[in-house]
Amino acid sequence: MKFKILVILLSLNISVLAQINGNRIELSASGTFGLVNSSYESSSPNYNYTSEGKFNYYILSNIRFGYFLNTHFEIEPEIQLLFLENIDPTYSINGNITYNFDIDSSKLKPFLLVGYGIGNAVPIFVSLIPQDLVENNSLTVHQINIGFGLKVFVTDDIAIRIEYRFRQYKYDKNYLNISTVEKYTRTFHNILFGISFFL
Repeated sequence: MKFKILVILLSLNISVLAQINGNRIELSASGTFGLVNSSYESSSPNYNYTSEGKFNYYILSNIRFGYFLNTHFEIEPEIQLLFLENIDPTYSINGNITYNFDIDSSKLKPFLLVGYGIGNAVPIFVSLIPQDLVENNSLTVHQINIGFGLKVFVTDDIAIRIEYRFRQYKYDKNYLNISTVEKYTRTFHNILFGISFFL
């Protein structure tokens, strides 16, 4: 048993000189499990209403295709699937720009990420808002992505990816016939765990 632990500890300390050059491709997938809550606001000439939702469980998964412009900058299109407790799945298509830091002679590659996306719904309370968009597969919900993380290379072409993501969904709906505006907002804080393959 002690010998197995020693082998694992030694393997974790092997220095992998992972050089990320321009024109390389990063294929990655990651996911997380957590809790989320939301807020709702509605206003019209006659009344104003706001509400805070309860916490719900969710599973979030991402599939990415990254393309390195140079050693540091990466364009990272992403498909995101969200499975929230008691409701139908939602999805979004995101465009991210990632800056990868280079630490000499290290298998660790920190990165920063910012992006924007569109999706089919704001998952809110115990239903998908707006339901008509979900049924018609309309992509009119806006999403902001901000994050940072670490790629830990286990070989020259494979890395474990750990990252924090701040995500905010927004959708506004105007009812012109009754002069009412509804604004939906849902904010996520995620820690994602995944794997990346470099081609």
